[in-house]
Amino acid sequence: MGLPPYPNSECILRSLGRNRSVARRLAQMGVLPGTRVTVVRTGPLGDPVELAVDGGQSIALRGKEARGLECDLLALPLGALARFGETGVYRIKALLGGQGLRHRLAQRGLAVGGHLTLVRARPLRIR
Repeated sequence: MGLPPYPNSECILRSLGRNRSVARRLAQMGVLPGTRVTVVRTGPLGDPVELAVDGGQSIALRGKEARGLECDLLALPLGALARFGETGVYRIKALLGGQGLRHRLAQRGLAVGGHLTLVRARPLRIR
C-alpha cells in the first residue's frame, strides 16, 4: 500500500519506491525502510505532503513521490476508513477534539484504548 494522503495517518515504510533519485535522497536523510512516518498535512490538491519521521525530523515530498512509498499502515483517521470502505473492528488510538467532545464520546463508550466497530462506511455508521 502507498502512503495514505490523510493527516494523522501513520505507517512503517516497507520500501522507498521505484524512483531511485527520491530513494537516494530519503536514504541520505536517514529515512530507510522500517522507519515510522506520520502524515502531518497535505497541501492543496494533495501536493506537497509534510511528513514527520522518527527522530523528530520533518520533511516535505511531492504528492507523486509520497504516493510512491510503500508502507504498512498503523493508524488512519476514522473519516479515511469510511472513504476506503473498510468495515471491521478498530482500536481507538486518539480522540482529536476538545474536552467536551471527548467527554461526550466517553459517555457513549468511545475512549482511547477502546474498540469500535465500523458497520457501514457510507454513510458512516459505528457501533
